[in-house]
Order: sequence, then structure tokens, then C-alpha cells
Amino acid sequence: MVADSVLQSFLFANTPAYLYRKLREDTTVLDFARRSSPESLVERIMRVANAADASEPEIAQAYADLVSLTFKGDEHWIGLRERLGSSRLRWGVELLAIHELKSIPTQPIVLYAHSASPDQRLPQSGSVTVVSPSQS
Repeated sequence: MVADSVLQSFLFANTPAYLYRKLREDTTVLDFARRSSPESLVERIMRVANAADASEPEIAQAYADLVSLTFKGDEHWIGLRERLGSSRLRWGVELLAIHELKSIPTQPIVLYAHSASPDQRLPQSGSVTVVSPSQS
């Protein structure tokens, strides 16, 4: 059974961006993500995507499941783009593209700075200390 808030967001959505924003803000969608495995979300999404006679509540739930999947990590939704391309879920590809644009990388990035001149040294704290030639 689809949550009223999910169905309402779907019925009032006039753009994929609006639907994405509303579903990401919806606590029931986050709850779907917590309660469901990635595999079960993908299975439900694809069942509706391939159905010729899916109802509006089923489509709304499939979009909620798709957005729920984005809370699980990139590896779970990356492969869905091609599978959703010509499916009943016409906004599925757009929802994933919006998510990808809004995603913040979760892997740490380490940057190493090289001194502009031999007179500069980078201490462990990361701040720059300038040492004059007479101090070295």
C-alpha cells in the first residue's frame, strides 16, 4: 500500500525535479529504504516498470522505491538507468540523473600541496609556515 504523502507527491508532480525533491524529503521514503533490501526495491521497481497496466499508486510506489534506493549507495542504482530507459517509469532515468548531480562524494579525498619555493614548508597541521632563508 502506497503512503498518502507519496501518492500526493506523485499526483501533483509536474517535473521530475519536483518529484525527486518531495520524495527525498518524505520520511516514509527514508523508512522504505531502512526496511527494504536493495534487491527487493529493485525487484518492485522493475515489476512496475515492465507492467503494461500499472496503476497510479503502483507507479508512485515504484518512484518512491527508486528514490529509497538512492539512500542505499550508488552501486545499487547505477545499473538501473539502462533498464528504465524505455519503461513505464518514464521519469526514472531523470530521477537518477538528478540524484547523481546532487550527490556528494562520500569517499575521502586527500590533497597534497607542493611548496612554491624551498623556503616554504607544510607542517602536519596543514597550515603553511614561511621560513626565511636565514632561519633554515
